[in-house]
Amino acid sequence: MATFALSPVGASVNGIELYSLELDVSRDVETFDDESLPDPTWTFTDAEGHFFAWDADGKLHNLTKRNIAMECDDSCGGTCDGAGYVKVVRECMLCGAPVEPGMRRGTRTIPGETLYVAHVTGPVRLAALDGETVSFVCAEGFGFGRLDVREVVYSNATDSASVVITIATLYRRYGTRAQRREDVKRANLTRAILAGAEAVRKPWEDLPEAERAGFVRDFATLAASRAITAALPHLGLNEDGEVLP
Repeated sequence: MATFALSPVGASVNGIELYSLELDVSRDVETFDDESLPDPTWTFTDAEGHFFAWDADGKLHNLTKRNIAMECDDSCGGTCDGAGYVKVVRECMLCGAPVEPGMRRGTRTIPGETLYVAHVTGPVRLAALDGETVSFVCAEGFGFGRLDVREVVYSNATDSASVVITIATLYRRYGTRAQRREDVKRANLTRAILAGAEAVRKPWEDLPEAERAGFVRDFATLAASRAITAALPHLGLNEDGEVLP
């Protein structure tokens, strides 16, 4: 479980602004034994010299699968009523040679649902929402959760309530992180376009005026495109305007 102290600016419960906010994030993981995991040490070369091995993502990209209908061999105990079964055969996509990938026994994990729990303080009127399903908003996202009041504090300085909200799903807010990334991409592409335009401005200015129209028609558009493409990596960007890792 990870705990994040977030800014309470803009955070609210049913529209009630908050004084402080911490967000606990945890995720259940289901673990079980599996006899069909890729064996990273397995390699094979068929008769035509074609090499096979699992990649880092546990995939075999140079094999094809073919389903073969098999007659019942009684291994099912008669439950198939003689219908038989389907055998999956893997073959080299280049020459069709059969390949039996190496497998191993191991432990497989499947991530479960992410659980968000918000610990917040706010005006004492939050206590009136105890046990209700509320609308929760923070800089990281928004969602609906059940509110549990842990403490109500009255003082001369401020009346406040400490509450806990169990949020099943925290949805990303439009206009926060996702929107900011789009704004950055647009700004980066604008910089690249301006850099490309500047790269072709000087050659155009050096031409006699009578030849400028032909330059624009035959060269300027292509030159600008190439200049923009060339400028992107120098700006630390990929072709979509995203910052390179």
